[in-house]
Amino acid sequence: MVSLDLFKPAIEKVITGFSDILNVDAAVINGNGQLVTSTERYLKQKGALVHVPSIELVLSQGQYLVDKPGAMDMCTGCRFSTHCPAKVELLSSIKVANQPIGVVSLTSFTKEGQNRLSKNTEKYQQILTEITEMITTIIHLERSPSSREPYSLLLEETLHAACDAYLTFDRNGKLAFHNAAADSYLRKHHLQPDDLSRMFSPSLAVEGDGPLPIANCLGDKLGAPIEASPIIVDNQFVGGVLKIVADRPQAVPAAFPRPALPNRGSLDKIIGTSPAVNALKQKTEKIKNSSSTVLITGETGTGKGHLARAIHEASNRAYQPFVAINCASIPENLFESELFGYEEGAFTGAKKGGKPGRFELAHGGTLFLDEIGDMPLAIQPKLLRVLQEMTLERVGGTRSIPIDVRIIAATNHDLEELVAQKKFRADLYYRLGVIPIAIPSLRERLEDVPLLAESFLHKCVGKTGKAIHAISHEALERLQRYTWPGNVRELENAIEYAMNMESEDVLTADSLPDRIRMQQTVPAVQASPIKAKLADVQIEAIRQALQKHGSDLKGKQEVARELGIGIRTLYRKLKAYQLT
Repeated sequence: MVSLDLFKPAIEKVITGFSDILNVDAAVINGNGQLVTSTERYLKQKGALVHVPSIELVLSQGQYLVDKPGAMDMCTGCRFSTHCPAKVELLSSIKVANQPIGVVSLTSFTKEGQNRLSKNTEKYQQILTEITEMITTIIHLERSPSSREPYSLLLEETLHAACDAYLTFDRNGKLAFHNAAADSYLRKHHLQPDDLSRMFSPSLAVEGDGPLPIANCLGDKLGAPIEASPIIVDNQFVGGVLKIVADRPQAVPAAFPRPALPNRGSLDKIIGTSPAVNALKQKTEKIKNSSSTVLITGETGTGKGHLARAIHEASNRAYQPFVAINCASIPENLFESELFGYEEGAFTGAKKGGKPGRFELAHGGTLFLDEIGDMPLAIQPKLLRVLQEMTLERVGGTRSIPIDVRIIAATNHDLEELVAQKKFRADLYYRLGVIPIAIPSLRERLEDVPLLAESFLHKCVGKTGKAIHAISHEALERLQRYTWPGNVRELENAIEYAMNMESEDVLTADSLPDRIRMQQTVPAVQASPIKAKLADVQIEAIRQALQKHGSDLKGKQEVARELGIGIRTLYRKLKAYQLT
């Protein structure tokens, strides 16, 4: 059998180069589970010997996704089975003469990397397949040397597939390669590759393995931020990779059609089988690929942000950015620059070269405006104009920048009441609420509590270090009797608290927070017959007035006037009688 160790130097160049480009850790392992080469972090986290049954499984199946490290059948007996440092791992076998001889691994040890790999699984699997095929080519070419280093071919093929503008350069600062996106960017700015070499080669210097100083030099001259990373092999600087971060995401080159979105059922992340949740999922399924604005309403803790992300991940924008901003957490004087960005010199302390705002960062994807009811009144007309025209101007700028962004807003306020109080613009409210989605409170779907509790239980296993995988019947009963004023967020916190308190391998009622454990069922107070009749009369009067004047803002104002009550009183009665 061919030994991968004989080709370690060439394979190491591939692994080192691509770990930098893809921003993941990589490793090559032989059939005996021994590390041939890897990134430094992989070696530090997992060591030089990999669980052999896992490697044997990949050798037999060809490719494998480890999306639950430590909790899969292949992990049985592994020294990391209860505390695996990996968050996600893609594995593919290396074959020579159709015989598997080793495995390539793309691994992430961070939550951010896990999200990226999970959202782009098909793309990374395709790249992983190309890497394994090129390692096979390396072995053949090393036996019959050619004039071209095989790892260079692999590097170029993968960079051509990338959406972003990438360039590579050698140890002397001479550009060796640029992909289609970079070529388009250079032509747009009337530049040649040699022009860039002359720009930064005098300032090329390498300190450790951090960012290269040429990034600042080039960024100033190109008018766009530059990310530059060195490629280090055998502790020697052999070159680097440049990435041009344009103002807005570049289109995917036609030479590399975007793979179909993986059918991962993102809406299944909305946990629950109650009629209320099923109706929510059905509505969300219908509107997921629309570009219309969505307004999510619901009490605090119901999961409005979770739903917004689920809509994005299920949509045809899933490969583009999801950018969230909490409107309640930004000072009013910074709000405009945060949303729309600013140009250089726009104000004292403005960053050189300016800064894109959240709209530009979300170009092609989704912008989530959380707590929209707390947006300053002075900013609202500017937001409305951007939503209507889909263009913006940075603070201190004069050029109009077109944007392609889907807006999802969320609030726990009654925006109609805020409009009536003149604390929120009516035109913005109608513009945001094209597709209204109301999330039910947890007390309205108590039948979902067991599923949610089980989900949070598994989520907290790693955080608490407790091997608890079940909830007792008594504990579930108490959880379902509680009214959950803090909704789903309170339930999650309660499960995490109970897991920290629990000393058994099953979560019991004794470990629940006191407010849940010691609750008593109090019989509902029956309304007197007279009060009940008065309520019926009021309900019928309000219902008839709504039918007459309509249920929009103007109609409700007429209803309040006709009934001789204030608009706020009307809203309270609508809510109390469940007429909305």
